[in-house]
Amino acid sequence: MALTPKIVSCCSLFIVTFFFGVLSCGIIRLMKRRMPKSTAHQKYIGWMNCFAGGVFFGTTFLHLMPESIAEIKLGIDMEYPIAEILISAGFFLILFLEHLFGLCFASCRGKSLLGDKNKLFDDGKLKENEYEISELNTSPNTPARNPEQRPVNGHLGQTNCTYSSNESFPVVELTTSISDLNSDGIQSKYIDQPEIIETTDVIDDGRVSSFNGRSFSEHEYEDIDGTENGSEEGKVSVFRITVLIIALSLHMIFEGLALGLQDTVPAVWTLLIVISVHKCIMAASVGLQLNDVMKKMKQIMLCLFFFSLVTPLGIVIGVLVNDLSSTENIVSAILECIATGSFLYVTFFEILQREFNEHHNMIKVLITFLGFCVSAGAKLLETYFHKD
Repeated sequence: MALTPKIVSCCSLFIVTFFFGVLSCGIIRLMKRRMPKSTAHQKYIGWMNCFAGGVFFGTTFLHLMPESIAEIKLGIDMEYPIAEILISAGFFLILFLEHLFGLCFASCRGKSLLGDKNKLFDDGKLKENEYEISELNTSPNTPARNPEQRPVNGHLGQTNCTYSSNESFPVVELTTSISDLNSDGIQSKYIDQPEIIETTDVIDDGRVSSFNGRSFSEHEYEDIDGTENGSEEGKVSVFRITVLIIALSLHMIFEGLALGLQDTVPAVWTLLIVISVHKCIMAASVGLQLNDVMKKMKQIMLCLFFFSLVTPLGIVIGVLVNDLSSTENIVSAILECIATGSFLYVTFFEILQREFNEHHNMIKVLITFLGFCVSAGAKLLETYFHKD
């Protein structure tokens, strides 16, 4: 049964995976510390991400997809492309979940922006602190006492101001066109009371956020919604890396399962070498992706710790099961196809799209191809050992 080599394999694969994952994160963080004010480290990080993308690309098309298709054909003998349908189902499942996640987060964000101070009524008026701003749009429609309009030139472009008096102190209502700022309409109310500016950001779907307490003398604007958008993108990135780890984990459970089911010592050592090479590359690539979306090293190490346990868990399952029935084989093949589809989605939408979306860069293309070649070499090594 070759129990001792399997125990050694469990320990070895755990150490190798955890070490290379932490090593890749450590290298990136060291580069950032040594070049804090330089953008050079961003270039190197981009290159490493391209290499990881090439590895994931090769893993998808050379490892995951052929293996999952072969497993489905062993269990289901049909002319209809069942495996390809299941892979596509995994792809669209992750696409659906990510967009659902984004919509839910956007809905929660909209509710949080409307606090106790800001309430949007059905008639389109926003009442705040006993003062009323009517017609939340990009034209100065608010009626005022003794209105006086004149253009004001500043770093944001030409702006029309309407001055009016409101009992104890004057109120200045300022409206700037959308083209002068960004895609969102911005309406500001200046209160001549120790130089305080109050800015109201009118969002397209009717939600309103406000930013109070900014000094008017600074003559400065901020895109309030940009921070929220960045936060939302960060949440989506966390979701994507979670999907990536789950997809890899499913595949690596099957790898460990294959090793755990081996009956001879040479077969165990052979698979251990092949899986170790594959795990080194995967762990380093996952470490790079985790470093992009997580700030604390403790969080990254915790994720890598659980990720490192996946293949040993598969080995333990293989040792305990020892002989799978045909039904269980079909279930495992279906799960592997779905994992392949999700892995395909994350490879293209999270890694490669982000690196190649800005401008043409032949160096990145070559580095991505190099990562693919490494994955192809690992597959060649695996094929060679399996033939022996």
